[in-house]
Amino acid sequence: MTLYHVTYRWRIPSILLHGLVPGRKSRFDETPWEPNWECIYLTSDWRSCAWRVNSKTERVVVIDTEQLDLSLFRPDEDYLYKSCGIHLWKARETKTLDKHADKWKASLDTHRTVAYKGTIPVSAIVAVEVPNVRGSSGTVHPAVAEEHSIKE
Repeated sequence: MTLYHVTYRWRIPSILLHGLVPGRKSRFDETPWEPNWECIYLTSDWRSCAWRVNSKTERVVVIDTEQLDLSLFRPDEDYLYKSCGIHLWKARETKTLDKHADKWKASLDTHRTVAYKGTIPVSAIVAVEVPNVRGSSGTVHPAVAEEHSIKE
């Protein structure tokens, strides 16, 4: 399975050396609560990334989940809030995410987002893209284009 992570362009050299390391504020967090800083947030929705990314300042990191430890996946706290009724301030706590770790697939299926509790290694990074589904400049990794029926 392929998942995606949006980050600032200037972070790419470090990511390609060290992987995606947790501990930074989430760019797409739309809630008034801070995300869990022990996690990296991923989405299965490539088109959403492509539409939201500012191609001058941001990139999409493409992740091959076959290279990841499935036991480190957690549900996104927005899923726990919207689908399980757990208040966001509690849902973002590590012990709550750990308690509900078995719900990560449901989080991905219904909200298209998931948290990964740990560093995503460089070996799991398939590509770094400047997506643009509007048809102007930008490159699309061939595997992503095929998976989403997108023509360059």
